[in-house]
Amino acid sequence: MQEDKKILVVGCGGTGSFVAEGLCRLLIGCNDTIILVDPDRVEPHNLFRQQFFPGDVGKFKSQVL
Repeated sequence: MQEDKKILVVGCGGTGSFVAEGLCRLLIGCNDTIILVDPDRVEPHNLFRQQFFPGDVGKFKSQVL
């Protein structure tokens, strides 16, 4: 039997946002947990290089993802 895992992603910016999405896609149907940590909020200059949308501006990156 495989043990459930907890995965910690520190930083939800340019790299972390893509890592978080990839992990979610890999873990569909699993009981694993992904914990996202990033104290930053989405800013307009983040939109062109990170996984965010205009409606996300002002929200915490870790909560948006």
